[in-house]
Amino acid sequence: MKSIRILVSLFLFAAATSLFAQMDIRPLMKVNVPFQFSVGEHSLPAGEYLISSVQPERTIRISSVHGKNSAILAVSPLYKQSPSAKTCLTFNHYSGVYFLAEVETAGQDVARTLPHGKLETEVAKKNAAPESTIVLAELTGR
Repeated sequence: MKSIRILVSLFLFAAATSLFAQMDIRPLMKVNVPFQFSVGEHSLPAGEYLISSVQPERTIRISSVHGKNSAILAVSPLYKQSPSAKTCLTFNHYSGVYFLAEVETAGQDVARTLPHGKLETEVAKKNAAPESTIVLAELTGR
């Protein structure tokens, strides 16, 4: 019985290691966000962040340059008629509370949109339509 448990554990460990090894993280941009913001269920402080595309393409990773804060999120593609002219993040804000809504990369005709988290849904119910704030970013690679 003990050997079966060890065998199953080794198999699960090997499978997890294989999945991690196949995960391809490609840096997209570096951005300085001048305000605290939320993404999904994560609250992140103002600061400098790296945005990376995680394979599969429908996932992004947001991490502070010092590695103290990070989040990995599922995104949805928003196809555009022409490639984006700028690399930027778009935030929705309600009465000074900011939520990351979209990530655009210059030269790509698809933006990455983020789903509303619970907090944004609650704040949106209490407020009028959100205002948008765009923060320009520096392209780091593709």
